[in-house]
Amino acid sequence: LMVGVNDWVQDISTFVFEKNFTSILKVLIDRVGFESVFVLNIPDFSYAPEGAQYARGRDISKGIQELNRIIAELCNQHKILWIDVHQYSKLMKSEDYLASDKLPPSEKLYSIWTNQIFNSLKTSNFQQLFR
Repeated sequence: LMVGVNDWVQDISTFVFEKNFTSILKVLIDRVGFESVFVLNIPDFSYAPEGAQYARGRDISKGIQELNRIIAELCNQHKILWIDVHQYSKLMKSEDYLASDKLPPSEKLYSIWTNQIFNSLKTSNFQQLFR
């Protein structure tokens, strides 16, 4: 599960985000079991050249950090694995890590995320996938 960027862009309150995120987690857990759910936190798109156009006077980094705090807190509370892709946000300063429209990640950045996901799953309760 990876959600939150559009919530921040649309100025959804942290209260509503937390409520919605909790509901989504509950549905996923009910349908596939908690051992099959993992979450990616939110990258800080303020580093991307086109990111600033979505700020509308707000601090993107601060807002994303707050949503990521909620994600981590709820995942820890529900014992759901969350994976930190936010740590690679500064790479978005380089066009090598962005798609041609200079906002979404490029294949190169997705590859880094994929390696992070794979390594996190391999050392977690998802180990059964690698037997």
